[in-house]
Amino acid sequence: MNPAPPPLPLLPVAAVHRCERCNLPIDGPRYSLRVEATPPEPRGMELSLCESCLASLGRWLDRKHRQSEPGGSARAGGGPGGRRPGGWRGASRRSPYADALDRGVTAIRAQMYLAVAAIVLTACGLIGLVIYLLVRA
Repeated sequence: MNPAPPPLPLLPVAAVHRCERCNLPIDGPRYSLRVEATPPEPRGMELSLCESCLASLGRWLDRKHRQSEPGGSARAGGGPGGRRPGGWRGASRRSPYADALDRGVTAIRAQMYLAVAAIVLTACGLIGLVIYLLVRA
């Protein structure tokens, strides 16, 4: 008979650190990011991040910094004072899902117009046929 394997040691839940952005366990180095706000928050805001989420945050901050500089990215704004033309509507980017929905609505609207045109032409044909039959009789 084989002896039973020894039980696995259980780790306390606090010993397993999770990234607070992607919620995956952190198996490599753990980075702590302290967020300071004015006025100070009642509880300190401190995030534990994995290495890939920290790199992603760094890229995002670099992109925001480049956009805020004068003469920065073309997407940062092109109008007077760094504002985009078109007022507040031009300030936000549309989601690709909203664009796809607009394309879908446009396609459905075109099909509806074609259906209405076909109904009108059919009705005109029937009226013409009735008039022809009445005149002929």
